[in-house]
Amino acid sequence: MTIGRRLSWGLADQAVIAAANAGNGLLATVFLPPAEAGIVLVCLATVYVAMGLNRAFIGDVLLAQASRFEGTSRRRMHTDAIATACCSGTAVAVVLALLWLLWPGRLLDPLIYLVPFIPALFAHDTARYSYQSQLRQRSAFVIDIAWVLVQGGLVGIGAALGALSGPWLLVAWGLGACIGAIVYLLRGGIVPWRGRPVRWLAHTRKLSVWFTGSAVIGQAQIQLIALLIPSLLGAAAFAGLRLAHLVILQPIQNLVLASMGLLVPRTSTLTEAGNIEGLRNQTKKVVVIALGLAVVLLAVVTLAAEPVLSWYQGGAYAEVAPLAWPVGIQAGIYLLQIPFTATVRGMRQGKLVFLQYALFTVTSLLGVGIGATTFGLTGAAWGLTVGSAVGLAVMIYLAMYAMRQLTTPPVRQSLVPAESSA
Repeated sequence: MTIGRRLSWGLADQAVIAAANAGNGLLATVFLPPAEAGIVLVCLATVYVAMGLNRAFIGDVLLAQASRFEGTSRRRMHTDAIATACCSGTAVAVVLALLWLLWPGRLLDPLIYLVPFIPALFAHDTARYSYQSQLRQRSAFVIDIAWVLVQGGLVGIGAALGALSGPWLLVAWGLGACIGAIVYLLRGGIVPWRGRPVRWLAHTRKLSVWFTGSAVIGQAQIQLIALLIPSLLGAAAFAGLRLAHLVILQPIQNLVLASMGLLVPRTSTLTEAGNIEGLRNQTKKVVVIALGLAVVLLAVVTLAAEPVLSWYQGGAYAEVAPLAWPVGIQAGIYLLQIPFTATVRGMRQGKLVFLQYALFTVTSLLGVGIGATTFGLTGAAWGLTVGSAVGLAVMIYLAMYAMRQLTTPPVRQSLVPAESSA
């Protein structure tokens, strides 16, 4: 399959999974009052944090590491990955159940409806990365479309019955993930209980530690913001911020993920070959594309934000319009960061990824805290944008540093002759 077709399938896949993930948040703002929608969005944000940690521990490692193995060893690695996802999902489900039980107030009330589905959410997310690490974007699309069809059907039933509520939306999302994970297991003949989480740790220990450490910092930032904004400005304000993120930032983040699924395995292959010129050319080409997309994005956001928000829900979220500029700039920054992030991750520089996340997170939290207390919701949005700009500058420097360090190709890990892939 050509790079163009892989990218097309990758973008289609990300569009589908975005419909599953962002759809819940958007539907909550459509069918629920802003304060109640804010509570549902906090619960979703909490689960996204857990999924982000799982993705760093397993998914991102697959993208950067799987190409180093061949044949039976590679298939075993994918089986170990799905087994690890199921085990970690079960452990996280217990932790979230305790969090729901002990948290004061109503802020996490709907969370319990998602707890039974955490292992399936983790397994499905790992399955997507398993396919992407093999550059099988079309197969990832298949399991994601299965998820969306189930979720969409249940949402339609709830709407027809007049029973659409926060818990209903969350259960529909979880059941969709279950079906997607089952389709992956049946299509690939993967048997989770044949995998060994201990073996996964042994093979990926160094990279998993750094990637997971980076995710802990990044996801802690997201969760702190999800709790900080409602505490300082109210749940309705958080719903407004999340709406701006879902409409403007979420599509860009999905494009970033699609790009990582394509670029990181390719970068890993170039690194194995010691092809520094190939890495530089790839980075330059993607920078040009990202810059063009960022300019178009800002133009669209500037023109469309106010009229769309004045119409949406009868203007219930019209006060979010001033967030268009800071959130749009933040999205543009994320686009520009794509080639440099892919370079650092594909070169398996886990320590550098951790360093970038740490600086980005500290700056973002300081920015959102100072901005929210001084200028309200708009100030919080600009604080996040400042943190993103710092993160971009750091990632550019680290990518250039990593490429300068690449002098000789590392030894390829070929444990057994190439036979088949997962």
